[in-house]
Amino acid sequence: MTFFFDLDGTLCKVNGSRKQILDDCLDGCGIESLSRDEYLKAHKNALKQNKLKNRVPIFKELLKNKGDNYREGLAEELAERYNQKILSNLVLYDDADLIRDIDEDLVLITNGPRETQKQKVERLGLDEVFDEVIISGEVGFAKPDPLIFKIAHVRAGEKGPYVGNSPEFDVVGSKKAGFSSVLVDRGVEHNGEADFVVDSLFELREIFDL
Repeated sequence: MTFFFDLDGTLCKVNGSRKQILDDCLDGCGIESLSRDEYLKAHKNALKQNKLKNRVPIFKELLKNKGDNYREGLAEELAERYNQKILSNLVLYDDADLIRDIDEDLVLITNGPRETQKQKVERLGLDEVFDEVIISGEVGFAKPDPLIFKIAHVRAGEKGPYVGNSPEFDVVGSKKAGFSSVLVDRGVEHNGEADFVVDSLFELREIFDL
């Protein structure tokens, strides 16, 4: 059996406030604060671009939406500042230790820019754990699009349980692609559409007899 996992919010988290990290980066470049919702909207729009390489398009959209003319290279500078702060505050959840005990093939399916997600995987040492890593910015399709799950299916040679923390992106997308879904409840409201709901990844041991 192959197990499929999400990355952000499922296996790892950022210590501290992402909003504060964003504000610190903006302040360092002399830009007034932006709301977290503004960033998430720009991030979601950027994910629709095929083969998203890094966060630069996200910050270009944020600056464009402010209606000001900023100096050349500012989006690149902000993207690098933000990326480095996120990486330096990135940690695995305690229950993520479970994946090292699973004696089955493991596939990671993650939304995000190609370079930034690869850096996360390497920093957390997950490149040594997962047999395949599927990144939306690399394959051109993002969750909840069933196509990214179908790509994972083809690479793995089979379907299996998909474990994620987002009802919208993980549960909906995986079920549309014909995977069984496991929702890790990290405090996000959900409607019970997942096949299994767990409070800890360690509960997978009992569900799948690991």
